[in-house]
Amino acid sequence: MIGRAPRGAALLVALDALFLIVSGVFGFAADVASYVAGAGPFGGVFQGDPVVIGVIEAHGLAILTGVAALAVGSARIRYWHWHLALTHALLGGANIVFFDVFRNVGAPTAGAAVTAVHFAFVLLQIGAATRRKIETPSL
Repeated sequence: MIGRAPRGAALLVALDALFLIVSGVFGFAADVASYVAGAGPFGGVFQGDPVVIGVIEAHGLAILTGVAALAVGSARIRYWHWHLALTHALLGGANIVFFDVFRNVGAPTAGAAVTAVHFAFVLLQIGAATRRKIETPSL
């Protein structure tokens, strides 16, 4: 049987989940406002451009991942440490590879900041995952 997660581990997963939810909601709303009305922080950058589907999907999946981690994160804490580390590696890695999008929308500082937060969570989650004992599910 798997016991309760240590307080620090559960707090890390919860803070990570909240970051994904809050930043995902902001990004999702900004993407939709830009696409539909040319409004928000991205203005007309995405207006009427179907390529915006990628950022809308990414922000939506960040929200869903955060909600899932909050809802069940402490049940399989080691799994969630790895899951969240990989999620942030994907999102932060995409930010680096496609950093021009932040320049194009006039937000290179915000892009660098959010990318740094993604990689901070990668390091924190890997550190927490490697300190945890192997969990064996009860059958």
